[in-house]
Amino acid sequence: MDALTFFESVSGGDSACALTTELRIIAVSPGWTQFALQNGGRDVLVRWGAGAEITSAIPEPLLSHYRAVFERVWTTRQPWDCDYECSSAEIYRLFRMRIYPLVDGFGIVHALRIEEPRHGGRHAPGEAYLEHGLIAMCSYCRKVRHRPTSRWDWVPAYVSSRPPNISHGMCPSCAAHYWGDV
Repeated sequence: MDALTFFESVSGGDSACALTTELRIIAVSPGWTQFALQNGGRDVLVRWGAGAEITSAIPEPLLSHYRAVFERVWTTRQPWDCDYECSSAEIYRLFRMRIYPLVDGFGIVHALRIEEPRHGGRHAPGEAYLEHGLIAMCSYCRKVRHRPTSRWDWVPAYVSSRPPNISHGMCPSCAAHYWGDV
């Protein structure tokens, strides 16, 4: 499949992009642009528009994993998918990401599976989340590690307005879900 055929196959509201084999963005779907604008991500369209390396959007704990995924998709010529959370401070969203091999690169589709108001504990930001001046946020679900208890809490303020001292990690439940077999 080439990039044009790929984009024609993408459902209207789904977010999608086409990449070169060097993982540079060739084009994005209208759904990609719409999702970014609806969620205050105008800067995303600039940072990760045509020509940008998609790997610059992947935090370090996950970068080697996704490089291996792209290599596997390219080598096997088989699509790969996973579910992931991409919630706002108030709305829980679960997406399915599927990476397709294209003739000269990759196609990525992010399809919304669940969208509902966020329920559960909401914690206020504070010093209890700092360790050595940094706040550890899960790369997947965006909960933050509470010190000294090591529990992971949902802190809407850190999602809606990310402080500059965020460091990425992975909470135990996401590690078990995504990496349980490693």
